Order: sequence, then structure tokens, then C-alpha cells
Amino acid sequence: MKHFSTLYVSKTYASSTNSENARIPRPQFSASDVPVMLFTGTLRIRVLEARGLRPTEWSRRFTQNDTAAIDAYINVDWDEFHVGKTSVRTKTNEPKWNEEFVANDVHSGRAVGFTVFHNCVMPPDDFVANCRIPFDELKIGSNNEIWVDLEPHGQLHIALELHGSSVEGTLISFSSRQESLFNLLIINELARGGVRY
Repeated sequence: MKHFSTLYVSKTYASSTNSENARIPRPQFSASDVPVMLFTGTLRIRVLEARGLRPTEWSRRFTQNDTAAIDAYINVDWDEFHVGKTSVRTKTNEPKWNEEFVANDVHSGRAVGFTVFHNCVMPPDDFVANCRIPFDELKIGSNNEIWVDLEPHGQLHIALELHGSSVEGTLISFSSRQESLFNLLIINELARGGVRY
């Protein structure tokens, strides 16, 4: 089985023809490559409430009650960067938070994520549900107040504001060997001063 990873390349980089980037081989795009929006700017998130949350099988391992209430909190992130964590709302499957988080330094972000956990007495906390919202589904410069479905159960009410800019990029799939070769070329160019940020 081949290992595949992904790389996001903005169209401005991929189509660049200046001499600074001329020595770097550009990835070849194929029909399977997926266009994505990469957001750069400030992300303001307000976590309002959740409904229909259910404890997972793992968190119910010591009780037979299917309607057991959870002690819920949410971790908020964009891509792999942590933004914040809500306070814990105890003994409820319909928690209300109305808490706000701000990420001022979003750079080439693809999606914002929300993960609901049950706060356990002894770590680790139990996973309850999650969702990811791609930035290309949100309007820049306006308040996006929405209900989103959580997986496997529940819904989350949030308000998101994006202030900044977006650029269309492309999701490219590389095999492990292709990724290693591409990374080696980039490292060599960085060492020689051929790539500038």
C-alpha cells in the first residue's frame, strides 16, 4: 500500500515564471488535483451552542443509560493549529457556550475545525463528535452564523467572521517517493539561497 500525502500550492506559485523560482520544478497538475481556497487573515469564531450530542460507546462503558448526559467542551482549530477551548458545560447534551475566539495569524488556511469532548475525571477525555468547515464555504467580510452537522451525532451553532484575503490553490497528491524528491529539491534550493520567503 502506498503512502500518499497532500501539498497545497497556490496558483501564484505554480504559475510563477520569475527567475527566483525558475530552478524549482513545478508540480504537474492532473485531473485528480482538487482546487481549494487558501485563506489568509483574521478568523473570529463564536461558539454558541450544540444540540443532539450523544455520549459515545466508550464513554458509556460503565453505564447502561443511553441518554446519559455529558460534560462537554469544544476544541477549536484551523488546519493543524489550535485556536482555543471552550469551558466545560456539565451534565447536558445541549450545552450553551457563547464564547469567542480569535486567530489573528491565519496563513494559507484550508478549514476550521470543531471537536467536542466529554471532560473525564481521568485523562484522556472522550471524543464525542467533530466537524470541519472549509474556508471556501464561508463568505469573507461578513458574519456567517450557521448550524453545522457533527459526526457521528449532533449539531453545532457557530458564528464565523473572516477578514483578509483568499487565493485559489490546488491540492496535489504525491506518493512518498515523489514527496521525498520534491522536499529534497526544496531543501537544496533553500541551502543555496534559491528560495526566498
